[in-house]
Amino acid sequence: MTRPIQCVVLDIETRPDRFARMIASEKRVSRSPLLIEVVNASTLVFTMSPSGLIDDLALSSYHVDDYPETDIVANVALKLRSSIASGGDIVTYNGTRYDLPLLRLRMLRWWTQSSDDLVSLQDARSHHRDMMIAFPGPLGKPPSLQDCCAMLGYAIHGPIEVAGTNPVPQQRRKCECDVIGTAILYLYTRAERDGGEALEANLRTLGDFLRKNCAGLPHLARLGSDSLLGQEPGPWRGAADEAYGTGRPTRRGRPPKLFG
Repeated sequence: MTRPIQCVVLDIETRPDRFARMIASEKRVSRSPLLIEVVNASTLVFTMSPSGLIDDLALSSYHVDDYPETDIVANVALKLRSSIASGGDIVTYNGTRYDLPLLRLRMLRWWTQSSDDLVSLQDARSHHRDMMIAFPGPLGKPPSLQDCCAMLGYAIHGPIEVAGTNPVPQQRRKCECDVIGTAILYLYTRAERDGGEALEANLRTLGDFLRKNCAGLPHLARLGSDSLLGQEPGPWRGAADEAYGTGRPTRRGRPPKLFG
């Protein structure tokens, strides 16, 4: 890699496709994976330098309250095309089995996408980095994204929010938190190639982005306050550390504080 590339981290949320379920056989409705539609898609786009440092972060979400499903899929396809053209990575969690095949099916459902969109989805396979495959669980059982992040010391889904305190739809909140969690996993896998200093710098860049751009979004502002993203622990994170001991990964090989 001799020039910056553009990477995109993707996550989608779905709900039952009421029209398809209405005309489907009643016996198959409850178990068919085809009878669902995309209700939200979130992407985190950033550039990555030849030394593995990220920059120019941009978080976008497309929710069905604001976009018809055709536009949601079209916006995702546009970001995939841009990333592929730069030689960048498309990053998901379980996208091999879920996100990318579902996007293709929804393109076929509406058939409003251009042939370039469908080609981009096919080309995405060679650029795809599935973090579920990168973080295999013991005995071959795939772990959850939340567990992978917790293993690294991150709580991507914190305390349950009081109803009415966050105006963002629940599907979008979950998507955005999952995108940030998937990005964190990706940065750790990149550190195997680029080294710990690049990881530390990238985590700080991600934290700075969340703190500067997501102050009005409680679910993301909480993530930005994590001490592993270059910030002193916030009230909730600090209380958890005090109650259970820190024992969390520390940067540059410093030994963590142990329990007891």
